[in-house]
Formats: sequence, C-alpha cells, structure tokens
Amino acid sequence: MRCAAVALLVTAALLAPASAAISSLAFQVEPRLEECMYQEIRQGQSVRAEILVTRGGKLDVRMKIDAPGKGRLYEKLVFSNIDYTTGNVVDSLIKKGHSFIAPSSGNYAFCMDNTMSRWTAKVVDFELEVTSPSRPAEGESPKEVNGMKRSTDRIHEQLSAVERMQHYLQQREHTHRDTAESTNDRIAWYAVTETFIVVGLSVAQVVLVRRWFQSRNVLPGGLG
Repeated sequence: MRCAAVALLVTAALLAPASAAISSLAFQVEPRLEECMYQEIRQGQSVRAEILVTRGGKLDVRMKIDAPGKGRLYEKLVFSNIDYTTGNVVDSLIKKGHSFIAPSSGNYAFCMDNTMSRWTAKVVDFELEVTSPSRPAEGESPKEVNGMKRSTDRIHEQLSAVERMQHYLQQREHTHRDTAESTNDRIAWYAVTETFIVVGLSVAQVVLVRRWFQSRNVLPGGLG
C-alpha cells in the first residue's frame, strides 16, 4: 500500500471575536491506495471534516482521522448515497464526516482509504473547517463584545452554510452531468450495436432465402 500525502494549505478568515478556516479539496483516490491530508491544528480548536464521494463504485471510501500523540480518533466506511437514519439508498448524495475538539496540538492526518477496491477509483470532495475558541479583544470587556460576537458568529455561520450549499450543488451538478454523459454513451453504443445486428440479420435472411429457392429449382437427373 502506498500513501500519497497532500499538504493542505488554509487561509484563515479572521473575525473579531473568533477565527475560522475553511478549506475544500477534490481529488481522486486510486484503487488499493490511501490518500492523506495533513493540517496543523491547535489544542481546543473545533474541527469539522466532511467528505462526499461523487464518483466510483458504490460511492464509498473509508475515512480516517489521526491526532498527534493520540492515535486514531475516527474511522468509518462512508457511503455518500446512503441515508444513515433510514439505511436506504437515496438519489441525492449526502456529505458525511466527523466533528470534534482537538485534544492536542500538531499535525492531524485526514485519510481516505480505498485499499478495499481492486479496480475502481473514487473521486472524493473533502471539506475541513477549523474554528478557534472565541475570546474578547484586548482592552475590551466581554460585555462590550457580546453584540459584535453574536453578529459576527451569525454572519460566519450563514456564509459557511451558503458556501457549503454552493459547493454541494456544484458537485451534485457534476455528478448528474457525468451520469447523463455516461447514459448517452451507452445509448449510442446500443444503437450502433443494434444497427449492426439488424443489418447482419437482413443479410443472413437474404442469403438463406436465395439458397432455399436455388435448391428448390434443381431437379435430380435433369430434364428429358
């Protein structure tokens, strides 16, 4: 098994009472391989990691999260087309993941494991949000920043929700377009195959009918 590491560079968007960093990355995990992303996270920060398998096989991949000095925090086989509340397969893809408070500081590993697949690659959309605990600005009391904190937190949540929805709709559109193109290709090849079969049957029918009439016109011993 080969593990390809991809460094995840994040630009933080700072708000007055709190700071948050959101990053998104789309990549392909080849069969029998594991792809890992690494992110520097401080102890006490809130972390939300979500994935969406947009193409490949049963739309499944094993998600793993490792913390420095703490070992494995999370591991689960994720199916993006299954609603875990009902256990049913759904038409719309669903983002799934894990949220936690960082127990230690250091490089956290977020790995997508496709080693269980022999032939099929998986296209994964990975989203990571790291939020620092809110604290009052220097020289200001907590009461003075409560209003600003509520406003900025609300704006941040709304912008994050809009960004996630736009990204989800974009991935959904790509998935539906790939499905439509694949369906069109199958229909085209079916039409070509059907044409060859009809032509072949027509030719075979003409040859058999001609041979049948020729054999009926030949009389044993000739005439006279």
